[in-house]
Amino acid sequence: MITTAPLPSWRELATSFAGQRPNDDDLAGPWKRGTEQAFWFSRAAWALKILVLWCAKTKDIENPVLWLPDYFCNQSTLPARAAGAQLIFYPIGPDLEPDWTACDALAKMGKPDLFVLVHYFGKPADGEKARSFCDKVEASLIEDAAHVLGPIDDIGRYGDFIFYSPYKTFPVPDGAVLLVRDTSVATSISQITPSLPYNAPSPWAWRMKR
Repeated sequence: MITTAPLPSWRELATSFAGQRPNDDDLAGPWKRGTEQAFWFSRAAWALKILVLWCAKTKDIENPVLWLPDYFCNQSTLPARAAGAQLIFYPIGPDLEPDWTACDALAKMGKPDLFVLVHYFGKPADGEKARSFCDKVEASLIEDAAHVLGPIDDIGRYGDFIFYSPYKTFPVPDGAVLLVRDTSVATSISQITPSLPYNAPSPWAWRMKR
């Protein structure tokens, strides 16, 4: 169970004021697999918005259908809603796995364009079943690994997109990395990310509070 990120040491704080900033690709090294391309955001909610915008652009649809589990932080959905996503919440069971029978029934009424599979509290969800479902309904699979320190065998293997939220586990002010498996898709996303209206917040307030 995640509580809070640890406090930085005095040495870590001092180091944050000096030194050369690594480039985004090198910084994403611990989370990348193979040729995945990385994009950094202050929060994963903004990564989700970018994927909604990408889906709308590539599929030429005004309101992409985004499926989320019914146990999901509402605050994290606000940027995606603002981007025009039509949110559908699918049920999950006590084991925090999607109810695939219910998902099949929901898909008969309307298929998703984007499907989010959450690895709750670092517990790997069934990515193989999620991949099979998404292939069947022609949806892009997003693995939400915000609660996960880094990729392991069953996390980060199946998604077209994967995001992690290092700020939830490390003593840093913010930071979420979106990994894109397809290089042509990554090129398209790199053209969309400048459209975000805000820059990441300054880390100075966080440093002073620490």
